Amino acid sequence: MNLNFFTALLAQTTPDLGFAGLVTVTGMTIVFLVLIALVLIFNVFGRIMAKGTGKEKKEKPVKAAPKAPVAAAVPAAPAAVSETGVSPEIVAVIAAALAQYGEKGVIRSVRPAVRRSGRNPWAVAGVMENTRQF
Repeated sequence: MNLNFFTALLAQTTPDLGFAGLVTVTGMTIVFLVLIALVLIFNVFGRIMAKGTGKEKKEKPVKAAPKAPVAAAVPAAPAAVSETGVSPEIVAVIAAALAQYGEKGVIRSVRPAVRRSGRNPWAVAGVMENTRQF
Protein backbone atom coordinates (compact mmCIF):
# COMPACT_ATOMS: atom_id res chain seq x y z
CA MET A 1 0.00 0.00 0.00
CA ASN A 2 1.06 3.45 -0.68
CA LEU A 3 1.71 5.80 2.24
CA ASN A 4 0.25 8.69 0.27
CA PHE A 5 -3.15 6.93 0.24
CA PHE A 6 -3.29 6.91 4.05
CA THR A 7 -2.19 10.51 4.35
CA ALA A 8 -4.81 11.56 1.82
CA LEU A 9 -7.50 9.58 3.69
CA LEU A 10 -6.37 11.09 6.97
CA ALA A 11 -6.51 14.58 5.52
CA GLN A 12 -10.11 14.11 4.39
CA THR A 13 -11.41 12.79 7.72
CA THR A 14 -9.97 15.51 9.89
CA PRO A 15 -13.03 17.15 11.47
CA ASP A 16 -13.56 20.83 11.00
CA LEU A 17 -14.95 21.84 14.40
CA GLY A 18 -16.05 25.25 13.22
CA PHE A 19 -18.24 23.79 10.47
CA ALA A 20 -19.62 21.09 12.78
CA GLY A 21 -20.56 23.71 15.36
CA LEU A 22 -22.25 25.81 12.70
CA VAL A 23 -24.30 22.83 11.48
CA THR A 24 -25.30 21.95 15.06
CA VAL A 25 -26.40 25.48 15.94
CA THR A 26 -28.28 25.86 12.66
CA GLY A 27 -30.09 22.54 13.15
CA MET A 28 -31.09 23.34 16.72
CA THR A 29 -32.30 26.80 15.72
CA ILE A 30 -34.47 25.38 12.95
CA VAL A 31 -35.95 22.72 15.27
CA PHE A 32 -36.87 25.23 17.98
CA LEU A 33 -38.33 27.69 15.49
CA VAL A 34 -40.52 24.96 14.03
CA LEU A 35 -41.64 23.89 17.52
CA ILE A 36 -42.55 27.48 18.43
CA ALA A 37 -44.47 27.80 15.15
CA LEU A 38 -46.38 24.58 15.92
CA VAL A 39 -47.32 25.82 19.39
CA LEU A 40 -48.63 29.07 17.91
CA ILE A 41 -50.57 27.22 15.20
CA PHE A 42 -52.21 24.90 17.76
CA ASN A 43 -53.13 27.83 20.02
CA VAL A 44 -54.77 29.72 17.16
CA PHE A 45 -56.53 26.57 15.96
CA GLY A 46 -57.82 25.89 19.50
CA ARG A 47 -59.22 29.41 19.78
CA ILE A 48 -60.92 29.11 16.40
CA MET A 49 -62.52 25.81 17.39
CA ALA A 50 -63.62 27.20 20.76
CA LYS A 51 -65.36 30.07 18.96
CA GLY A 52 -67.09 27.60 16.67
CA THR A 53 -68.47 25.57 19.57
CA GLY A 54 -69.44 28.62 21.61
CA LYS A 55 -67.54 27.63 24.75
CA GLU A 56 -66.04 31.07 25.22
CA LYS A 57 -69.34 32.93 24.91
CA LYS A 58 -70.45 34.55 28.11
CA GLU A 59 -74.10 34.05 28.80
CA LYS A 60 -76.16 37.15 29.37
CA PRO A 61 -77.98 37.20 32.69
CA VAL A 62 -81.64 36.34 32.30
CA LYS A 63 -84.00 38.92 33.70
CA ALA A 64 -86.35 37.52 36.29
CA ALA A 65 -90.06 37.92 35.73
CA PRO A 66 -91.67 40.49 38.00
CA LYS A 67 -93.22 38.87 41.03
CA ALA A 68 -96.92 39.23 41.66
CA PRO A 69 -97.79 40.88 44.95
CA VAL A 70 -98.74 38.45 47.68
CA ALA A 71 -101.69 39.39 49.88
CA ALA A 72 -100.49 37.71 53.05
CA ALA A 73 -97.25 35.84 53.29
CA VAL A 74 -97.40 32.90 55.62
CA PRO A 75 -94.05 32.11 57.21
CA ALA A 76 -93.02 28.58 56.42
CA ALA A 77 -92.28 26.38 59.36
CA PRO A 78 -88.90 24.69 59.23
CA ALA A 79 -89.22 21.15 57.94
CA ALA A 80 -88.76 18.50 60.57
CA VAL A 81 -86.15 15.89 59.78
CA SER A 82 -86.66 12.28 60.72
CA GLU A 83 -84.00 10.16 62.39
CA THR A 84 -82.74 9.04 58.96
CA GLY A 85 -82.13 12.62 57.85
CA VAL A 86 -85.00 12.76 55.33
CA SER A 87 -87.55 15.56 55.57
CA PRO A 88 -91.28 14.72 55.66
CA GLU A 89 -91.80 16.55 52.33
CA ILE A 90 -89.40 14.16 50.60
CA VAL A 91 -91.15 11.18 52.17
CA ALA A 92 -94.49 12.53 50.91
CA VAL A 93 -93.14 12.95 47.37
CA ILE A 94 -91.73 9.43 47.34
CA ALA A 95 -95.00 8.05 48.69
CA ALA A 96 -96.97 9.88 46.00
CA ALA A 97 -94.65 8.54 43.29
CA LEU A 98 -95.03 4.99 44.58
CA ALA A 99 -98.79 5.38 44.82
CA GLN A 100 -98.88 5.99 41.07
CA TYR A 101 -97.44 2.51 40.48
CA GLY A 102 -100.27 0.74 42.20
CA GLU A 103 -101.74 -0.19 45.53
CA LYS A 104 -99.57 -3.27 46.05
CA GLY A 105 -96.48 -1.28 47.09
CA VAL A 106 -96.03 -0.52 50.77
CA ILE A 107 -93.42 1.93 52.06
CA ARG A 108 -91.71 0.47 55.07
CA SER A 109 -88.85 2.95 55.41
CA VAL A 110 -87.09 5.75 53.58
CA ARG A 111 -83.34 6.04 53.93
CA PRO A 112 -80.45 7.15 51.73
CA ALA A 113 -78.95 4.56 49.42
CA VAL A 114 -75.46 3.42 50.29
CA ARG A 115 -73.02 2.95 47.44
CA ARG A 116 -71.64 -0.57 47.69
CA SER A 117 -68.72 -0.20 45.31
CA GLY A 118 -65.98 2.35 45.71
CA ARG A 119 -65.86 2.97 41.96
CA ASN A 120 -68.21 4.73 39.64
CA PRO A 121 -70.06 2.23 37.39
CA TRP A 122 -68.75 4.03 34.30
CA ALA A 123 -65.18 3.66 35.58
CA VAL A 124 -65.74 -0.06 36.18
CA ALA A 125 -67.10 -0.44 32.63
CA GLY A 126 -64.05 1.38 31.27
CA VAL A 127 -61.66 -0.85 33.19
CA MET A 128 -63.47 -3.96 31.98
CA GLU A 129 -63.43 -2.72 28.38
CA ASN A 130 -59.74 -1.81 28.39
CA THR A 131 -58.47 -4.90 30.21
CA ARG A 132 -60.36 -7.65 28.41
CA GLN A 133 -58.44 -10.33 26.59
CA PHE A 134 -57.76 -9.98 22.88
